[in-house]
Amino acid sequence: MKTRLIPVLLSSLIAILSASASVRGEEAEKQKIVWLAAEWVPSWIKEGPEKGTGYSDRMEKLLKAALPGFQHQEKFTSVPRVVRELFGEEETCFSAGFYEWIDPETGEPHTDTIWSAPIYLFYWHGLVMLKETRDRLPGGEKIYLSDVIGDGSLRLGLDRGRVYGPALDPILLDYQEADHVLMSGGNKDATANQYRLLSRGRIDYMVDYSFMMEYAARLLKTPDRFVFVPLADHETPHGLGAVACNNSEKGRRVIAAVNKALVDLRSSQEFRDINSEWFMLEGREEEFWRLWEEELLSRSE
Repeated sequence: MKTRLIPVLLSSLIAILSASASVRGEEAEKQKIVWLAAEWVPSWIKEGPEKGTGYSDRMEKLLKAALPGFQHQEKFTSVPRVVRELFGEEETCFSAGFYEWIDPETGEPHTDTIWSAPIYLFYWHGLVMLKETRDRLPGGEKIYLSDVIGDGSLRLGLDRGRVYGPALDPILLDYQEADHVLMSGGNKDATANQYRLLSRGRIDYMVDYSFMMEYAARLLKTPDRFVFVPLADHETPHGLGAVACNNSEKGRRVIAAVNKALVDLRSSQEFRDINSEWFMLEGREEEFWRLWEEELLSRSE
């Protein structure tokens, strides 16, 4: 009896090994996407009670499930290295890129990258301050950074080396050495440290995104202390984010597959939830969904 079982067992083992080898072969034939992730909270949240719930954490999970024809590998690194690798390595992609990413040196879209149809709708940088400081700003419906930063009685906190965009960087550059501007070291904890200074009254305001303010408030357990004030300096109040890949044959193939997947993904509840839960401003829900239709969904590539 045992002798007769041996061929059966051998046949089963061979079948299992053959199937396993076949699967490995199929995986090896798939194009690899190296998803670059950065030390940029809350795009990726790698520790704490909200681990894995950053907007890029959640978006990448959706994208990977929608792209079964690719191998997926994540590489966690610093923001400067993300940029260098995205521009130089043909297998790299970044799920927190800007749509039509502008090169600050030329004022034109980067030529080393290619991007998908929009996947995020967010509001540009504004002023973040304690609610009791809001009354110290100039009056009027529109607030301009240039009108606020010249007031030496309001202490501004900035992250050294951080880019705030073409509308704000020239203004901020003129005031970096001013006595009422406090520069923090440009490390991954700089923004969190700015919020601690703000909550302790060491600075009066900072320049940041609304979603980073909301995350910092939860992290510091200071709900309802901060207020976000939009700035009229921007050409539009909103920005768009996209998947960015190296502008190579491999990168273009990935972007084509992403855009095809987005036809269904962008109508899914999870996709909408990622955007509304992270980027929608309180009291501007109607505006957000109007921009969603007019600016995000209207672009298919």
